[in-house]
Amino acid sequence: MTPDVDLEYTLAEDAYDGLVALPRSLPGVLQERSIFLNFDDAHDGTFRVSAYGSALPYDGNGQFTGVLRRSRDEIATSVARLHDAWLQNVVQHEHAARQYTYNDLPDEALGADEARAVLASVVKNLAQAGQALYRLLFRGADDGLIRLEEALSRALRSGPQTITVTSEDLFVPWGLLYVHPDPDARLLQHDTAAQWSGFLGYTHLIEHCLGFVKDYTPFINHGSGRPKASLHFDMRLQRHDHESDQCPLCPVRGVVETHADISEHPTKPETAEALTEPDCDRHVVVFGAHGTGLRPGRRQTQQAKVVLSEPPPSSFPQFSGAGVMRW
Repeated sequence: MTPDVDLEYTLAEDAYDGLVALPRSLPGVLQERSIFLNFDDAHDGTFRVSAYGSALPYDGNGQFTGVLRRSRDEIATSVARLHDAWLQNVVQHEHAARQYTYNDLPDEALGADEARAVLASVVKNLAQAGQALYRLLFRGADDGLIRLEEALSRALRSGPQTITVTSEDLFVPWGLLYVHPDPDARLLQHDTAAQWSGFLGYTHLIEHCLGFVKDYTPFINHGSGRPKASLHFDMRLQRHDHESDQCPLCPVRGVVETHADISEHPTKPETAEALTEPDCDRHVVVFGAHGTGLRPGRRQTQQAKVVLSEPPPSSFPQFSGAGVMRW
């Protein structure tokens, strides 16, 4: 009999609104999706876009479908602008010389009042870049896409949604797309403030799916034993000046090792060997590292990469974060 492990977890929306519990699925049951978005390559330079789900009820006038007539270069450029906005306003943001605001939790490093002011100063730039990418994808001259976007934006403004995006060709940072809660607000106006709830990743749960895979199951099956997990941490996140309870890797390691047998691989060679061995038996792969995405550079396309404990990441654009992957 397969044991059920119920992990209690919460999501911090920001440092000030408290913790909000994520909706839970019953063991062996998928979380209900309220919106499905499909981007299918039409092989003529366009994408066929379709949307459906309980948050997009049938209105008696056919399915929500449209055509996205944007080149790959246009989309890549908009994604790069959003990446740069994130890089400049978050990763590289300094509240004093060589003191990076988001290296730790801002409210702990600066105090709640100053942290609120710092957060308010960066949200509008991020929102404008996220809104530009959203409009590039969903607003155009195609009548069907216009109708789809109107229904989609109403659903996004109506409350939290659980969203699945399916595409083998179109990849964008869905969580950073921005839809202002007020449909009449214009972010370009000086007196219009951006709101955190407008970011899709702040209010909604979003996953990207590549499409049908034969014999795929989203559930981790590990028999009667404990599941196996590999941790791929950039050990520079564990600084020498950290107290024992301050290291950001400790709580992640603690949660995983409570429920699984773990092995750690802190360097690129170790990670490459672990992920390519023919008898790889990991059920969960956890990353806490620096990385870059595939994006246009000044001279050539910069390839995606994960950076662990070497080399120093300062030679290329970077972001810090953690991710979990079911193997």
